[in-house]
Amino acid sequence: MGAEVLLLSTSKWRNVRPALRLVVRNEAPHGLRHTVDRGIIGRMRVLVVDGANVVGSVPDGWWRDRAGAAARLHEQLIAQVAGGELACDDVVLVLEGQARRGVPVGADRGVTTVHAPGEGDDEIVAQARARAEAGADVSVATADRGLIARLPEGVETVGPRTVRGASKGRGRP
Repeated sequence: MGAEVLLLSTSKWRNVRPALRLVVRNEAPHGLRHTVDRGIIGRMRVLVVDGANVVGSVPDGWWRDRAGAAARLHEQLIAQVAGGELACDDVVLVLEGQARRGVPVGADRGVTTVHAPGEGDDEIVAQARARAEAGADVSVATADRGLIARLPEGVETVGPRTVRGASKGRGRP
């Protein structure tokens, strides 16, 4: 029974920035091999999405059904995560007001939805700060200048159409 440790480059994997991945393979009794993937070694990349700003960036009638618009954005983000279209390891969707009815709180297929108890901007700043303090590289999808001015130092921003357009082959946050 021996063990081998492999450090694999992730540069060929979609949706993951170049880093190293630790994989441990153990030779078990009776010739069975077990592989344990210990995950990415390095900084996690998080995309925090200002749901109201991203939905509002396209005049498609979202104001008639804010909950439905939030649900459509949520499904779009899930599809983008599954398709490797978003260059991040974790997506956080922040919803406020009537939009909260469209998607429940929690993690769903790579997208974590958070309901802002008050102003959405306050929750977005809190989410970005908490993840940055935990060592993640954080980007926020918004065009809200007031929100951008409040983000912690080192947090990057991408425009809302970058997220909306990723499924159409335009842009990669």
